[in-house]
Amino acid sequence: NRGTINAPFATIDYAIGQCVANRGDVIMVKPGHAEAVTSTSIACDVAGVTIIGIGSGAMKPTLTFGATSSAINVTAANCTWQNFRWTAGVGDVVTAVLHATAAQNTRYLDIEFYATSTFNFINGYTLGAANISDGCRWERCYLRTADAGQLALCITAAAHNDLKFYENYVVHA
Repeated sequence: NRGTINAPFATIDYAIGQCVANRGDVIMVKPGHAEAVTSTSIACDVAGVTIIGIGSGAMKPTLTFGATSSAINVTAANCTWQNFRWTAGVGDVVTAVLHATAAQNTRYLDIEFYATSTFNFINGYTLGAANISDGCRWERCYLRTADAGQLALCITAAAHNDLKFYENYVVHA
């Protein structure tokens, strides 16, 4: 079952579910795509998948986190997320991306965290148990918030090897 440019799948999670682990599958998300994120709506649970948003500015695909518990749950290794706008749709989204199990070598490229003085992310990225996020990278991401409640781009309570943060831009209240 394959989505096409003229007949795309409705959700990113459904598209991920159509992929085969470690085959190098790529999901292209159309310009202007908008999707609500809940605590269970997007599970990045197929290893080796790349999800690329097409478009720039207002046409960049947008994922809106509408509850404090909204999160993209990453439970597979070697995945890539690129060129998305992740928008806080409520005050104090606890974490946008949660690594709860083996998510080694996952990359986040050109992600724009959009927050306001009313709606914000407390943490962009939360790592779970030791070593499940080894080798992960954040590159050219943009985090802007006007709320002093914003705490961190990344938070961890355990040891992770070879985490990389390159050329990220953070504007904080």
